[in-house]
Amino acid sequence: MDMINIAAESIDSYLAVIAMIYMIKYFFCREININKNIFIICGISELIIFLLKVIHINIIELPYSFPLILVLMLYNYKFKGLAKVLYIIPCLTISLMFAYLIVMAIGIFSGPVLLRDPMPDGIYNVLTYFSIIFDGTIIIFLRKKIKDNMYITLNKLDIVIMITVSIVIFLLICIMDQLKMRVVYDAIIDRCIIIVITICGIIMDSCLLISIFKSKSAVYYKSMNEINKHYMKMQLEHFDAYKKSQIETRRIKHDMKNHLICISEFLDNNKIDELKKYIYELNNGVINIDNVIKTGNMVVDSILNEKYSIMKKHNIKLSVDGRMGNETSVEPVDLCTIFANAIDNAIEGSIKENNVSRRIIKIELRDNKNFMFIIFENNMTRAKIRIKNNYITSKEDAINHGFGIINMQYAVKKYNGDFEIKEKDDIFRVEIVLPK
Repeated sequence: MDMINIAAESIDSYLAVIAMIYMIKYFFCREININKNIFIICGISELIIFLLKVIHINIIELPYSFPLILVLMLYNYKFKGLAKVLYIIPCLTISLMFAYLIVMAIGIFSGPVLLRDPMPDGIYNVLTYFSIIFDGTIIIFLRKKIKDNMYITLNKLDIVIMITVSIVIFLLICIMDQLKMRVVYDAIIDRCIIIVITICGIIMDSCLLISIFKSKSAVYYKSMNEINKHYMKMQLEHFDAYKKSQIETRRIKHDMKNHLICISEFLDNNKIDELKKYIYELNNGVINIDNVIKTGNMVVDSILNEKYSIMKKHNIKLSVDGRMGNETSVEPVDLCTIFANAIDNAIEGSIKENNVSRRIIKIELRDNKNFMFIIFENNMTRAKIRIKNNYITSKEDAINHGFGIINMQYAVKKYNGDFEIKEKDDIFRVEIVLPK
């Protein structure tokens, strides 16, 4: 039976560390990479702890788990993000507080036995197995929710709250340990103490969670505000360019009679070379007055034409196949989010391509009665990209890449659409399906 309990404790500790890493990733660090190495490191560590326990070497779980989480954080950031170890504090606090709240809830009914040392085996085993279920549920839940995450930046108030909560947690633990050293126990007093500690725990946990979600909301609305500004800027640029093109069109139409006279004069005098040069210059003027790209959607056109000027500077070819109309349920801001981020990522990936002939961005647009199909495709050096859980990252700019993809996914999910990233033969491809 002891062997079973030791195994249960090891499983509980293993799941607790993994759950902590997922909490850190979900609440704070979307860029942190949870890969198989994390699970292997935790598994080997827990196996060593298990063997030490079997041969009756006492190991205290909490001091062991905290350094392990610290090492895993450093491993994920490749020892370049030491400041972000601070994220461990609130997540550890949340886990401890939930665990203690469960203990306190049991204590309200069990009375003095909870505050006596040692804790009865029955209650201890129930807490261990419940903790396994709790941590497992947290892992499963966060694995599904992690794709909707936004980055959080900690402000001074958040840090103060985290430190305060951590101090309170430490004091509560000290109080619990001191109460166990008493010689005389009183059931009524013990229950009152447990109720007070439970209320304090609920208040502390609530403050911490409110602070975290407040920060998440602030980041989200800041991001949406930037997108709205970008959208309005592009719209103004689009209308300004349209106004200029209309003026230039009227000017050329006004001079068309004179142009025809000049062409006729060149022909009459058999000046073919001069005529070719004149027509070439006239043709360039006509091309420059019009938008290069027309898809049928004003928002998409303004984005593509703005980005096209950037592509030309970097010798990137753009191919747009298909059309999409203005009649769509997708809001202009969300279209801006999807196209602007997708094209920015494609441009950045193409710039990193040393072979200029491979700097090609392809966009496919398919529009039917019920759905819009949008595909972005660009060549990209394999060494520069890593796709994990439908996210793109690069060694140089993992955070910005990930944030752009998150914004795109959020916009697509808003309309119950489909979003998929593929990479094959050095070709990066984003496929999006949106309802009409």
